[in-house]
Formats: sequence, C-alpha cells, structure tokens
Amino acid sequence: MTFIIIFLVLSAIAIGSSIPVALAYHIPISQVFYDFSSCLVYIGVTCGILLLIFRNIFKRKFNPNCKLFYVSNGEVKFYQKTGIRFWKKIVPDLGFLVGFKKQLTKVEVHNSQFYYKFLYENVNAGWMHFFTFLFSPTFYIFLHPIFYLTIGIPCMLISFVFNLLPAMLQRYLRPRLLKLYNISLRKEEEKAQNSLQIEAVSA
Repeated sequence: MTFIIIFLVLSAIAIGSSIPVALAYHIPISQVFYDFSSCLVYIGVTCGILLLIFRNIFKRKFNPNCKLFYVSNGEVKFYQKTGIRFWKKIVPDLGFLVGFKKQLTKVEVHNSQFYYKFLYENVNAGWMHFFTFLFSPTFYIFLHPIFYLTIGIPCMLISFVFNLLPAMLQRYLRPRLLKLYNISLRKEEEKAQNSLQIEAVSA
C-alpha cells in the first residue's frame, strides 16, 4: 500500500509539473501523458525481459553457495545503516507472480528444497531489480527534452523505489537464507546417514 501511495505521489508530481511546461511551449498536454507512460512501460518491459533472461541462465546450474552470489558482512552492515529493518516492511512481496509462496508449514520451511527455491528466487529478483534500475536512465530516449527534469526525475525516483530498494532487500536477506539452507541441508544429510547406519545394523 505504501509503495502505491509513493507511486501515485510521484506520478502526480511528474504530470502536475509537466503540464505548465507543455503549455508554455505550446505542446499538447497529451504529450505529457504519452511521455510519462512510455517511461513507465519501458521500465516495466525492461524488468520483465531481465527476469526472463536471469531465470533462464540460473535455472540450469544454480548453486546457492556460488561466490557470484556472495554478500559480505560489510554490505549487510551498510544496508542496516540505511534503516532497512524499518523500510523493508513496505516492500511488496511479489513472489506469487513466479509461483513461489513463502507462507508454508513448518515442515516445508525447514526443508532444504524450500530454502534452495527461496535463494533461487532471491538471486533472480535481486539481479533483475538491480539491472532494471541500472538501465532505467535509458528511458530518456522517449522523453521530449523539455520534460527531462519534470518527468525524468520522478521516473528515476519511481525506479529507485521499485527496483533499487527491493534489490538491496534481496541482498540483505541472502546471507541469512544461505545459512538456513546449509543448516537444513546438513541436517538432512546427517539424518540420511543415520538411517543408513540403522538399516545396516538391522540387516
């Protein structure tokens, strides 16, 4: 809900500040809405394409412990300094869009497969949001030069809130998820070994 309010406020600022500029330069007001919506659509399409690319790359050989996905303690501390423990609550959970539910029973939550899936989606979401934000400035190609400030800045702020903040949250959560994954995996391996020993003794 908070993200929707932020989006509506930034949209109102973009449109409200652009209309007087358009009128001053005798540009149709419809151009304001066209340029603004073009930027948002571009960001959304970029987000979707990047998600498909990363899911296709990582689904074949995904290793949660790969150094490519490593997040240092220093990086986690940086996120903590941004007050992430407070603002992370307003970041919407869109896992249902890719068919992933986080609200599972205790038995499922302690299953290593759950944490593996969680980490897989975590990496995909983190990379997708980060690179979407990185590529966001290219939406300026759709803007009339007089709207570079009035529409460009609000759209960059929208991308910041909807992409960079979620990317930071995903990286902040990763070390904890990885620890839970490795713990559950080790417990399952120990349980399997104990079962084999019991079967060997019984035989």
